[in-house]
Amino acid sequence: MSMESASAFFERARSDADLRRNLKDLGKEEAGAYIREALGYDFTEDEIRRTVLERNPEIDDELLDSVVGGSFWMQDPPPPDFDLL
Repeated sequence: MSMESASAFFERARSDADLRRNLKDLGKEEAGAYIREALGYDFTEDEIRRTVLERNPEIDDELLDSVVGGSFWMQDPPPPDFDLL
């Protein structure tokens, strides 16, 4: 598991509307398996949490939990008040 993998997934999910739609159709556990097995990303919840915080240090806990928990990525497009860069 790695921060590099978390960062790569974050960037892909940020820019890939098809991926977000696929994740939206899956439940949380199925999405996790899909991310690992079909897409080849391998990261922990803590690693994706740190990746998001590095890019968005002002993020509040509720939005952070949404991003890390997956519900954020299942919106299409993601909410505009979140800086994904």
